[in-house]
Amino acid sequence: LKAQGVVRKRVLQELMQTERSYVQSLEIVENLLVEPIRSASKTTSRVMKDSEFASAFSNISSILANNRRLLELLEERASNDWGDLSTIGDIFIDNISLFEEYQAYLSNYDVSLITIHFLGQKYDKFKKMIKAFEQAQMSTNKLDLASFLIMPVQRLPRYTMLLRDMLKYTGKHHPDQDLISKAVALLQATLTRINRQIDPLAGQHAHKLLSVSNSICNPDDLVLREKTGLVVPGRKFIREGYVMLKKSKHNRRLSTLGTIDADKTGRVYCFLFGDLLLVTDNMTDAKVKAEQQPFFYLDHLYMVEVKEVLASKRKEGSLKVKLLLLNKHVWALKFQDIHERN
Repeated sequence: LKAQGVVRKRVLQELMQTERSYVQSLEIVENLLVEPIRSASKTTSRVMKDSEFASAFSNISSILANNRRLLELLEERASNDWGDLSTIGDIFIDNISLFEEYQAYLSNYDVSLITIHFLGQKYDKFKKMIKAFEQAQMSTNKLDLASFLIMPVQRLPRYTMLLRDMLKYTGKHHPDQDLISKAVALLQATLTRINRQIDPLAGQHAHKLLSVSNSICNPDDLVLREKTGLVVPGRKFIREGYVMLKKSKHNRRLSTLGTIDADKTGRVYCFLFGDLLLVTDNMTDAKVKAEQQPFFYLDHLYMVEVKEVLASKRKEGSLKVKLLLLNKHVWALKFQDIHERN
């Protein structure tokens, strides 16, 4: 029993040591990047848009605050006359809600890496901040920014591993036996639930979303309800292409989009996502930043606004699709050929 107590204390020390290192690492990101960017957003020298900031760093600040609290609890338990019958499992059971914060971060992780890469290209000031951050780390831990951002992804499995190690050296009749077993089960259930909600193709979808977002020459006009820009966790790209689009209400024509289309066909170029239809003009042939940003944003439609879809094939081989909206407006899409329909 005495030997088991020695090993249990050793595992506890490793848990606290790794937790302390983890919190310190998150504090480096918070103090040298997150907080300066957040503070600058309140001035005229802002580094990036708020929506871009959210996509880049997600809720890392909330995770830091929670893990500071967890570290305090662990240190308090260790310093409060830790003995052979002391417990650790109850700390994780009582604070299991702290780990729910990881859901948002892990779901956004792939988006975060790609967003930071693109923002480094888009904003010279941010690029310099990342360079200064990584140069400062080279003299100490020699870690780049990506190495810091992956730490929350790796942390949850580490808790499970350390608690299981402690469980091996916890007797069947020890008060911590059932507590650690329950803590491990809760942590594993949380991690499993999070992983189930993460799309394995999230990185590819995020790359496409960023590519589309950065190809729009009037991004300030693109204001979506999420207020986080086009790149959000879970949004999936489906397809893109030309289409004829008309909008009406009660059979009364409201407008025809595509009036500034460079090829004079009246068509618009659409990007279809799982929850959103984005309408743009392809200005590749126009002299408006066409090489880097060939699309001019015109309109968008959320799929939840669609009440009914009606499709009809025309004699000439074209396909017409009517989207009947909840507000009684109608979006009529006409596909000229098989390439547009597919």
